Amino acid sequence: MDRSERFYRIRQVLGSRRSVGIAALVELLEVSPATVKRDIEYLRDRFNVPILWDRATRGYRLDPSAGVELPGLWLDPEELGALLAMEQLLESLHPGLLETYLGPIRKRLTSLALANGKTLDSLRQHFRILAAAPRRGDLANMRLVARAIVERRRVVIEHYHRIRDERIRREVSPHHLTYYRGAWYAGAWCHLREDLRVFSLDAIERVEVRDQPIHQVDSVRWDAAIRASYGIFTGPVQHWAVIRFSPERARWVAAEQWHPEQKSAFQDDGSYVLQVPYSDDRELVMDILRHGPDAEVLEPPSLRGRVGHLHAEAASRYAGVGG
Repeated sequence: MDRSERFYRIRQVLGSRRSVGIAALVELLEVSPATVKRDIEYLRDRFNVPILWDRATRGYRLDPSAGVELPGLWLDPEELGALLAMEQLLESLHPGLLETYLGPIRKRLTSLALANGKTLDSLRQHFRILAAAPRRGDLANMRLVARAIVERRRVVIEHYHRIRDERIRREVSPHHLTYYRGAWYAGAWCHLREDLRVFSLDAIERVEVRDQPIHQVDSVRWDAAIRASYGIFTGPVQHWAVIRFSPERARWVAAEQWHPEQKSAFQDDGSYVLQVPYSDDRELVMDILRHGPDAEVLEPPSLRGRVGHLHAEAASRYAGVGG
């Protein structure tokens, strides 16, 4: 049992008993009486834990004025590891997003790491989140949209439309924020189109929070729109894509979920046929193309033709290149 776990055990036993003698702590922690006393002193001096020596019971107890729970954040090694992994995940999603709120937690993590004879940086080296090509939006804009969601207020956004290569200005009623494939998206009711829309936050250049209340959109409607669509796009199902993957690629794709309503089956030759619904094929096409010749679109003809055309166009650009 390492030092940090001993501290956690001491916390537990002091919180559950009126008084705990040294002999009981020696047996619980499987250490010497001298180590128990050093641990108690460390908890008092470094963590400000109100531990008192009770002469009447010949044992340690918490100061009644401090309550049963010890102050601050207390973690056993398993919980510490889980929190470090979550800290790295949050930081990878958007650096600095929760710095104001994670600051106090990091101070406590630093104390816990030092209590175990380590530094927080040395522990962080064992927990890594590698984000693939993340797109970073303006942190101030993200906070304004989040504020509008909480306060149920409309916003006016200036948004760069990458497909049309132009900037647009829209009044929207934001409903939710979603982190998806390395980017943040705002789901909102667009007052111009009078329909549900999704805006990439990294393409939002300016946000103005209005005093007007939002246009209410039932969560059931949002869930239905998102569940029916493929990827980040919204809208009712227009087609079902049928894709066959080679036996080799099937070993990976069979473990993936492309859509909550997908259908799939292995074929006799080991290939894998996947069926997914979609309303907009832009993201689906990208997912198919990343598998190269190991993915073949069987249906519908429009999707098969588009993917085939893109493959042919790519192949033409490499014509004459030696293998």
